[in-house]
Formats: sequence, structure tokens, C-alpha cells
Amino acid sequence: MNSVRHRIVIAAITAAALLLPASAPAAVPSTAVSAPADQFAPTYDWLDGNGPHVLRVNGVAGGTGSGDKVDIYCLRRGEATAPVIEDVPVAATGRAFSAALDASLPALRTPCRLRALPTSGIPADLAPYPGPRFFPSGLRDFREQNLVNPNVGVLYDVDLNTVTPANTSTAHLQTFGGCGLWDARPLDPAVAPDAPARNVFDCAGWADDVADAPPTRSELQVDGRNAFTGAMATLSTSALPDVPDRPALTRTASRDAVTGLLSLRESTEVVRCETQPPAYPLTSAGDCGRFVSAGVRFVREATMSRDGRVTTMRDRWESSDGAEHALDLLLEVDLSSQQYGIQVPWVGPAVSAYAGTASINGPPAAPASILVRSNRDVPDGDLANPTGAVTFSTAPSSIEFVSVENPSRYMQLRYLRQIPAGGALELTHTFSMAPTAAESASLAALAEDSYGGPSVAIAAPAAATTSTVPKVTVRGTASDNRGVARLTVAGLPVPVAADGTWSGEVTLTPGPNTIVAHATDGAGNASEASVAVTYAPVTGTPCVVPRMKGLRRISSAKKRVTKAGCRFGLVFYRYVKPTKIRKGKKIITVVTRRGTVLGTKQKIGAKLRPGAKVDVVVQGRVPKKPTPKRKAAG
Repeated sequence: MNSVRHRIVIAAITAAALLLPASAPAAVPSTAVSAPADQFAPTYDWLDGNGPHVLRVNGVAGGTGSGDKVDIYCLRRGEATAPVIEDVPVAATGRAFSAALDASLPALRTPCRLRALPTSGIPADLAPYPGPRFFPSGLRDFREQNLVNPNVGVLYDVDLNTVTPANTSTAHLQTFGGCGLWDARPLDPAVAPDAPARNVFDCAGWADDVADAPPTRSELQVDGRNAFTGAMATLSTSALPDVPDRPALTRTASRDAVTGLLSLRESTEVVRCETQPPAYPLTSAGDCGRFVSAGVRFVREATMSRDGRVTTMRDRWESSDGAEHALDLLLEVDLSSQQYGIQVPWVGPAVSAYAGTASINGPPAAPASILVRSNRDVPDGDLANPTGAVTFSTAPSSIEFVSVENPSRYMQLRYLRQIPAGGALELTHTFSMAPTAAESASLAALAEDSYGGPSVAIAAPAAATTSTVPKVTVRGTASDNRGVARLTVAGLPVPVAADGTWSGEVTLTPGPNTIVAHATDGAGNASEASVAVTYAPVTGTPCVVPRMKGLRRISSAKKRVTKAGCRFGLVFYRYVKPTKIRKGKKIITVVTRRGTVLGTKQKIGAKLRPGAKVDVVVQGRVPKKPTPKRKAAG
């Protein structure tokens, strides 16, 4: 909640007062800023800190006379702000003006429109004072600047900001101990940055050194002790900035020149006070002694996607001393104003705001999402009041709202977890934003899907199977936390049943075959399973089903089957009753001996593939007569 300590704070001046007509006629009735060009997007500060970085503003003023001056403003979102530079002289001949600005000024770090305005104030009608839309992007490092501070020169934070080329979003990225994702909102390309628009996230995915409730602990604790990153310590309002041995930040940060998307990888040792302070927050650096390792290292990879409207933070809490550690984290998400509304799906469908003492149980399962409205009183679809979502891979223990405000716009995801000895605890969060609630819900669903890929398994045929037939039926299962979007077996699509089972027929080629089942989910995650099957077709003379009726032994039938180029198959037993035949004047009873071959299941003389199986039918034993039922006595 205290992220404004080093965020860019531009004092808002009452628009009604500033937009009133000036009391005297403006000496400069019109201007036209000719440079920079519209939608100019410079990188105004490099990660190595080299500079200066100059933005040159040129233009021509209307009117006549000498001694006129203009002020250069960067007006944003319909808000009135102070000039970027004042009293820029207008040449008497040609009425040209020019100013060199420090492009790293706070006022030039978010989208705005450059205008040259009379020094007498901001006119009510800005139409005579056109200027270019200014969409900055930058990469800035923050190092300790105080020469008497024991940590002078230590890198502790970084700030990246961007507007993507399509002008559909704007956002900043800072570290876990800075502000995380901040000043983030989707833009309307048609009117940005002139139309007012709320942020979806003022800050998100960060932790402060002093919790809001109660204000007697850090939002990060390890093994029950208050713990800090370098940025948390540096930006503290207590005595932490003066404590020696502050951990340095290691970072890799970039802005893609084509897409405008940001990425930030940060890592830092987590530290605690060497001594247990008598009270917290600190009033004296001596109460802490010096910083020592808490036995934990923090690593974050933050990446943007979807034209800057989705930011994913993958956090690893690593044991750096080989011991297990208890983590108590209050991960803060600051919404734009008290007019916000959130929908917590496992609580109900209502869009609500919460008091500063409210606490909600975490979801019964994860991944899960909380849906956000920047203004709960405005109809859905208004880009001036956009929507968003917070998605998490691991269920927080609780969602808490803190501050004296009612409702509170400060939401904390509380995690009570163990960092395994010699291992790591991974927590992933995705922050999405879009014009409509349906779009934000869709982005949240994709984020949930992205946290885990599908699983796929082949149940049949068994591994290392040899088949003598050219086609086999492959069966298996597939599953995903949001559903399998597509399954292919040997490159052909196969439907997945509601219970996750599937089957498909695959044509083999002679020799070894590797059958691959490939499952994909809606987020593009994929998984594969494979089985090796060898197709060994039987070669030689075709099998012609022989006549075998009357053979007295099964062994004789086997020899005849083999001689016919076939394989002996199954034996089926059937009992044939004795029959009476006339032989001359005599009636003879013919009894078929048990074990005598009665015939074949396949048609006699049928031509089958080489080595095909032939099943025989054999005389079985006499069926038992049923036992007569006894009549009941008397």
C-alpha cells in the first residue's frame, strides 16, 4: 500500500479550476508542436544508467509580438498537470520555439499528449494547441545514491514501462519489493491517452516492509522473523535503509523492440535483521544490527503477453542453506480506487467491494482466479473503467483486505507454506486486463490452463508388441485441468470421451513403428506418450482351409492345418448325438467318438492370408442328464 514512496506521483490539480478561461487574453492564441512525431516511443533511460536522454520538442506559435513564452505540458487521460518545462521563449521572427527535455522526468513516463500552452495557464479550449501523442517506454535502474549510506551504489530495483505498438495497453514492471506490476490498464487506441481511464492495477505482485494490518510486521516473514529483499529495505519508511549489508539485486530486463512486451528476471537473497529488534517498525538502524541471510533466495521471472494485457510472474522461493523454512507471505494487489468490485467465484457470483477487516478463505482447489472491475457502478465494456483478473497457481490460505478505508482497495493473498530443504517453493500469478468482464474471464481461463500441461497415456497395445496384422487399435487416457483441446494418435485426430478415454485405429508399416499420442490444451501446452509396435507380416503360400472332418486326433488336425499354410487356432467342443442310418435291411446306430474332429469354423477351401489361424470343432463329452426333482412328501 505504501508503494507511492518511489512511484511517480503527479499532483493532480483541480480540473475545474485549471480549465477555466484565463483572466486575460492569451498572448499566444495557438501553437503546433511539430516534433516529436505522433506516437513517438523512445527508450528514455537505459539499464546501464548512461545518459543524458534528451527529448527535443519543436513547434510554432500563433500571434505576433516579442517576448512571448510557452509552457510545455504532457497532458494525460484528461487530467490537468504541472508543466514539464516552463517559460520556453517564442522567437519574434517566425514564432518558432524549441525545448530540450530530460526524457527521464517522471511526467514523461506514462502516455500523454505534448502541448505547448500559454504561460498564463491551461485554456478551456485545447483545440488551438495540438500536439503529438507521446507513448514512452523505458528501462531504469535504481541504486543507492546516498554517499553516506553503507549500501551506496547497491542496485536494489528496476522500473520498466511500455506501451505496445498497437496502443492497447500500458504498464510498468518493478521488482517484488518495489511495486510489481503497476500503473497497468488497457487502452482504447482511438482516444488514448486523451480520454480518462482507470488503472486495473495500481500495484500487483509485491510486498511491503510494513504490513497494513497489523502494521507491526513485514509482509514477508521467514521462520517467524521479518524478512526483506533489497528493494523492501531501501524503500522502507522506517530505519531499514540505513542497515548495512543490504542484498543486491541481480536482474535481466528487456523490452522487445517489435512487440513492446516487457520481461524481467530478478533474483536476490532474502535477509533479516541480525538481532531481534525490540519493536517494529524500526526506529533505529542499530536495532537491526546488520542484515544476514534468512536462508532463502527469491527468483522471479515476469513476462508480458497478449499485447501487454497479460503479465505472468513465476516466483521461486529457494532454500539457500539446505534447510527447510516456513514462509508467511502477504502478496499485495492494489486496485485503482474504492469504486472497484471483485468477483470471487468460490464465494458466489456477486461483484462486491470489501471492508478493510474482511478475510475470505482461499479456494478449495487451484489454479483459480479472482475477477476485477475497476468501477463496479459502471456498465461492463467501458474502456475508461476496464476489467481484469488475478490468477494463481497455488491456493492462498486466505484473501485479506487491509487499511482504514471502507471499502479497502488493498487486497493481500496470504501464503503459509514450507520451502523444502534444498529445494524450492513455486508460486505463479497472472494479472490480466481487458475492456470487458467476459474478455478478462477468458484470459483468466487461459492463464489457469497455462499453469499445467495435459497428461496422456497409452494403455494398449503393450510396449514392444509384435503384430502380424497391418492395423492395431490403440487405446489410452488423456486429461487436463481445463480439458484436452486436441488429441492426435499417429498424426490423426482422435476424440476424447468425457471420462478421458480414447481409442483409434493405426495402420502399421512393415518393421518397427513408434505410435505417438499427442495431447494439447487450450493454452498450447502439450504432452506426448508413445509405444513401439513391430509389424511382422507373415509371408509364404496363402492359407487354404483344409477338410478335417472325421480325423480322430487333434494332433492330426494340427498337422493338416500346418501343411495347408495355416496356423492352428482355437478348439471348440460340441457334442453330436448318435444317429441311426439304414444299411441294407439293418438300422445301425452311429456314435461319434469323443475327440473326433467335426469340422472348422472357417469355410472349407477358403483362401486366407499366409499363417492365418484356423479354428476346429471337436466332439465333446456327453452332457450330464439333469437330476429329477423329488416330489414333496404327502
